[in-house]
Parts: sequence; C-alpha cells; structure tokens
Amino acid sequence: MKKLLIGVILAATLAACDSSEERAERHYQTAITLLAEGDEDRALIELRNVFELNGFHREARRLYASTVLAQGNWAEAYGQYRRLVEQYPDDLEANLVLARMSLDNGNFEESRPFIDPLVAADPQDPFVQSMDALSTYLLSDTLPEEAARASALEMARGLLAQDPSLLYARQVMLAHHLKQRDWNALLDETDAALENAPEMVQLFRLRLIALEQLGDKAGIEATLRTIATNAPEDQSASMMLTQWYIREGALDKAEAWLAAQVTADNPDATNRMRYLDFLIQYRDNQAAMDALDQALGAEPRPADVLADPGRFVALRAGLMFELNEQEDAITSMRALIAASEDEEATNRLKVALAKMLLDRGQEDETYELVHEVLESDPSQIDALQMDALRLIDLDQTGDAILTLRRALDLEPENSGSLTLLARAYEREGSRELALDMLNRAIEASGRAEAETLRAVQFMMEDGQLMSAENVLIEGLNVNNRSVAMVAALGDVHLALEDWPRLKQDIGSLREFATETATTQADRLETARLIQTGASDELLDFVQNRAADDLDSQIDSVRAMALTGKASEALDRARTLVEEHPDNPTTLFLYGKLLADAGQIADAKGTFKSLTEIAPENVDGWSGLYNSHMAAQDVAAAEEALAAANAALPGNDIIGWMSAAHLENTGQYEAAIDAYRALYEQDSSKIYIANNLAHLLSSYRQDPESLKEAYRLARRLRDLKVPAFQDTYGWIAYQRNDIDDAVAHLRQAAAAMENDPTVHYHLAMALIAQLSLDEAEEVLQHIEALQQETDDKILSEQVVTARAALVKAQAELAEAKTQ
Repeated sequence: MKKLLIGVILAATLAACDSSEERAERHYQTAITLLAEGDEDRALIELRNVFELNGFHREARRLYASTVLAQGNWAEAYGQYRRLVEQYPDDLEANLVLARMSLDNGNFEESRPFIDPLVAADPQDPFVQSMDALSTYLLSDTLPEEAARASALEMARGLLAQDPSLLYARQVMLAHHLKQRDWNALLDETDAALENAPEMVQLFRLRLIALEQLGDKAGIEATLRTIATNAPEDQSASMMLTQWYIREGALDKAEAWLAAQVTADNPDATNRMRYLDFLIQYRDNQAAMDALDQALGAEPRPADVLADPGRFVALRAGLMFELNEQEDAITSMRALIAASEDEEATNRLKVALAKMLLDRGQEDETYELVHEVLESDPSQIDALQMDALRLIDLDQTGDAILTLRRALDLEPENSGSLTLLARAYEREGSRELALDMLNRAIEASGRAEAETLRAVQFMMEDGQLMSAENVLIEGLNVNNRSVAMVAALGDVHLALEDWPRLKQDIGSLREFATETATTQADRLETARLIQTGASDELLDFVQNRAADDLDSQIDSVRAMALTGKASEALDRARTLVEEHPDNPTTLFLYGKLLADAGQIADAKGTFKSLTEIAPENVDGWSGLYNSHMAAQDVAAAEEALAAANAALPGNDIIGWMSAAHLENTGQYEAAIDAYRALYEQDSSKIYIANNLAHLLSSYRQDPESLKEAYRLARRLRDLKVPAFQDTYGWIAYQRNDIDDAVAHLRQAAAAMENDPTVHYHLAMALIAQLSLDEAEEVLQHIEALQQETDDKILSEQVVTARAALVKAQAELAEAKTQ
C-alpha cells in the first residue's frame, strides 16, 4: 500500500511537470498569434505568463525582448537580452543585439563580453570586425597599448575600403580625427558617414564641432537648419538654431525661423509660445501683443488657440499690464476667471491675477487668491512660490524654506524656486547655501541672463570677483548678445582693476551699437578714467561726446568737479541754470556745487526753487534738507522734511531721510517706529534692516527687542560692510555669542578706526572673551578719541567699559590665586 501511494505521488508530479511546460508553450503560441494580429500589449502578457511557468523558454524570451525593443523600451529590452545570454551564452543573435545596443549607447566596456563570442564564431565577418575595431579603439584610450589602437584604426580603414556603409568602422575614423583635432578630415568623414546614415543626429553634431573650429558660419547655419528640419519633433534642435542666430546677432533670421514653426493646424502651443517669448525678450511687448491679436483674430482660429483660448487671452492680459493698461488687464483676468470651468486653468489665471495685484501693492487680495489656489491644488508651483515670497518678506524664512522644498520636490530644476530659496537662505544669513542655490538656478535656467546676473551680484557683494568673472564668461558663451552681462563683466574687471580686459568689455559694448550698450560703455569708461586718476583724459572724453547736447554738457560739468576744477564747474553750472532755469537736473547740479563750495545760503535758495518747479523731484528735497542741516537749522530741516512727505507721500527715500533725522536728533523711539514702517513697506532693503536692528539693540534692553533685532540682523552676518558687521557683532555680544561678536567687531573696528562707538562695542566683547590686554588697547584708543569730543554718551561708555575691564582683571587675578 505504501509503495502504491509513492507511485501515485511520483506519477502526479511528473504529470504536473509536463502540464507546466505544455501550458507555457500554449501561452507562447497565443502570443505569436496576438502579435500577428497587432495586439502587442496582450502578447506581452502572454509571454510573461510563459516565464512564470518556464523561465528558460528561449524563444519566448527572444520574442519578448525584440517586441519591447521595437516599442522603444530600451532598458527593458536590454535586460531581457542579457537574461537570454546568461541562460544561453552561445546565442549569437542575442549577443549581436547586446553588442550593438552597448556600442550605440556609448557603453564600450560593456560591449566586449558580447563582441568576443561573435568574433570567435565568425572572425571574418566585416560587421563583427567593425564592432570589434570600434570597441578596441575606444577602450585603448584607457589602456597603455598604443599598438591596439593602431591595429583597430588600420582594421577600420581596410573595412571601409571594402564597404563604406560600415558605420562602426566609420565611427573609428571619426573618433580618430576628433582625437587628432584634424577638423577638415573630421568634416569629410562626417559627410561620408551621412551618406549612409542621414538620420543620425550625432553625426551632425560632430559636423558642427568641425565647422565651428574651422570658423565656417555658413556651414554651421546650414547644418543646424538641416538638423531642425529633419527632426521637427526634436525641440532642442530648433532651439539650438534659434540660440545660434541670437548669438550671431541675426535676430531677424531667428524671428523668421520661429515664426515659420508656428502652423495653423498644430494643436500643440509650444512653437507659438516660443515665438511669443522671443518677441517679448528680443523685440518688445507691443510686437508680442500684435502677434497675439493676429492669432486670436484669425478665422478660422489656429488649432492651438482653439484648444486653449484662455491661455492666450491670459497672456494678452499680462502684456496689457506690462504696457500700462493695468485696469483693462485686471478686468480681463477677472472675466477669464469667472468664465473658466477648468480647475487647473482657473488656478493658473488666479496666480496670474495675483501677480498683477501684487505689482500694484494690493497684497491682501493677492494672497487671498494664492491661498485659494493652494487649497484647490497644493502642488501649484507658481502659487507655492508666491506664498514663499510672502513668508520671506515677513522674515518667516523657516516656513518659506519648507514651502520651497515642497515646490522643488515637484520640479527639482525650477529656477524660480531655486532663486527664491536662495533669497530665503540669504535673509537668514546662510550666504553659502544661498550662493549654492543661485548656482543651481543658473544651471537650471540654461545660464539665462536674469539668473546669471543675480548670482554675479551676490558674488561681488562677497568679494568673489574671480568666480563672478567665470560665471559671466560661461553665460556669455551661451548668450553673447547680452548687453547686461557684458556690462556686468566690465564691473567685475573694474573692481579687479584689470584695465586691459575692461577696455575689451567697453569695446564689446560699443560694437552692439545700441543706446543701452553705449550708455553702459560710457559709464564704464568714465569709471575707469576716474579710478585711474586720468583727469585730463576724463574731461576730454566727456567734452568730446556731444558738445551741443544738454545731458553731455551736464556730464562735462560733473567731470570738471571730479577732476578738481570746482570753480570752473560752478561757473559753467551757473550758466546752464541761466540757459535752462526750469531744468531739474541743472538746478540740482548747481545747488550741489554751491553746497560743496560752502555757499549754503545760495544752495538753499537753489534747492528751494527746484522743489517749487518740480515737487516730485526727490533730489530737490534731499538737497534742501541737507543744506538746512549744514546750516545747523534743525527746525527748517524738519519743515523741509514735512513738506517733502506731503509732496511725496510714501516715498521710500523721503521716509528714509525722515527716519534718519529722528535717529540723528536722538528721537530713538520715533526713529524705531519710522524704520519699522519702512521695513514693513519693503523688507528687502538691507540698510533699513541694519538701522532698525541697530536701534533696537542699542537703545532698548528688553528681550523681545533683542530677539527682533537678531531676526533683522541675521542677513548681515557674512557681509563685509563695516556698519553691518558692527550691528551684527553688537547683537551677537548681547546674545552671548562672544566669539562670533569679536570676529565681526574686530573687522568693523579695523575699517571704522575713528568711530568710538564701534570700538566701545569691541572692547565690551573682548572683555567678555577675557582678551583683556587687547581690550585695554582698544579702551586707550577710545580715550584718545574722547579728548577730541565732548560727547556725553561716549564718556558714559568709556566709564562702563573701564569698570567692566577692571572687574574682569580682578576676577581673573583672583581665579589664578585659588
């Protein structure tokens, strides 16, 4: 009975094995039938069923791999063919496919294990020899055997002599000419290769390298147009041609090319949007508006406009806003939002409206819209960015950083999010992280002008001039038509005192032959002559530009003053005022020169006239206030400030003057209120943050004021500005961050040698650090400064610091005796 049971079990097991293989075969046959009928998806399901039943089914694996490869699923096909070779190493067909895939993808080392069996099986096959030659030649670069490379090169030459269509052999020759920098030979070789593979984009790119090295611009243009025409679905090819036209200054050709890509029957809006973006950036908003109106007014409407008319109407509203038709633009946006039925489109429109409202200072409604969008779609990138901007302006940098990280999780290479994250890090004083984000924004934007200039400004603030130069040079390699980047490069070279390169920058700007570029060139030339002390050359340069032009005559007067010819400048300014009595610029210049000459009464009269002729002119009010203060007439100065505030309510410069006046006249609480109002109006202004933090930390003692002062001063931490270093250092001292305080205050005191308050701050920090000998030296310096003034506050500070030092010395001496 026991033997019978075992026999039954064995029989059942064997039957199950046969059944499994049979079922696998049935799935395989079904897959073949489905493929013949064109049903690839169901066929692949059947083949996967085969593998579950029989993982070693050779033909099923081959069929699956070839099918997914034909579908374009390269990675899965490669994996399936590798599985086939691992199971059946002698499968030459699979080895051949893997060898070709490896070579075509540039994985030359991976290609060897698949080429070797093919060579062993048929060493005389020309195609196999061509693969062997390419793999050997390219791999020999990593090996010491020069002979291997020479042998592979010779093999490739012989194969091409027999069959010019052997592309892998041709690639050996291409690699060789590229390595030898033989550009003419590389060009000939790419032309020969293209005869057999006209669709191979990599060959065109090699051709471009050769043409660029040979300086053949006509050839470059023709090649780029061929690439873009042959592959209309490849947007990068079209953009490569467009960017090349822009770099060459051929804006008309760039516009014509982009316009030609916009067709009425294409429902994809990408080409039209690129054309409009070009018009906005390189022409003007009105040109873009005209193109939009033409598209929106066409009968019948183009397919892309018909597919999403709201998108183009919204863009038109944005252009209207930029063209100062703000009320009509906002009204148009509100109507679009009311009519929109698509949630995603509605959110986009709300964000666009929010940006308009924010530009007009309507913050409450702006952020109501932003929050509505985020409630509807928490992943809306533009809304997340606007919310982060609000948090940064409120100094809630921690929340802003979290918001922006969410945005970057959704779009890791969004340059807008990266730029805002840099701003958040900068606000909280993490300048190294901020610069890292700015550099990432440059890369993400493709080295766009705005992102590049923002990072350069940051680097220059930190004194990283060489880094700024490198970033600008890389940016100009992408866009050599950027006037702003060339001018910024000039500023870097001016700061470096690299006069030869600065002259090159000025020459480059003049070659643009535009008003903006010429203005920048003149600015840099003037700065160069001033900084090098070339007084006569400066005067000649300014006077020779346009003698009959009023602006040039004003510049000439300024040049006279800068070159020490103050009396001549004053006489000439007086003449200009007589000739142009109602010109605000001539009046201010004359008043300034009078004040500089000590003729305060006449200066006051001139500035008074200016405020009456042009009450909107801030310079007039500033000059009038300063001349009253120079005459020590505080009451009149305050009257001038009151009149200025009445004439220009909300003006930030007048507000700054008013707050500074309160501070300078000892009205510290009123000054704190005034600075705080300015900061709430615009928290981006770092000098406002500095002054408010300084007052809070110097004239208040409560913990909340110190906490607010630190929040404001965080961004000052690593800036090499003496006043900022003093503010931050003093706050760090009060927070008991003594080493940080001493580091900043030492730098501030070194730069502000005759400011006793800064040295008092340093002395107190040194005493707290127990650097008592150095504190003694600083105190002695303060006491020397004290002899030249009767400042009561300074006297009290000296007494305080001296007492603290004596106490610290006594405590230290006592500690040593114990």
